[in-house]
Amino acid sequence: MQFTAWNLGNGAVMAGTLAGITSLVDTGGALLVVALLLLSGVRASERPRTWLLWAFRLLAAVLLVSIPIGLVLARIRPRG
Repeated sequence: MQFTAWNLGNGAVMAGTLAGITSLVDTGGALLVVALLLLSGVRASERPRTWLLWAFRLLAAVLLVSIPIGLVLARIRPRG
């Protein structure tokens, strides 16, 4: 499920950006956020590598913050 949402979201963002369809970019961004939230429910193994788990969580947090920022920037970019 996460894989599908992630790939559909990326595809929608790219297609919407290239075609100039902001609503498609927004939909793709929402799918990316959903995919990241689904990944947050994944449990670590019995012996997790703590630094890898924290690195993954940090990357997910950075993406969760940057996706909405990118969506706002896509809406306010100059047309021309």
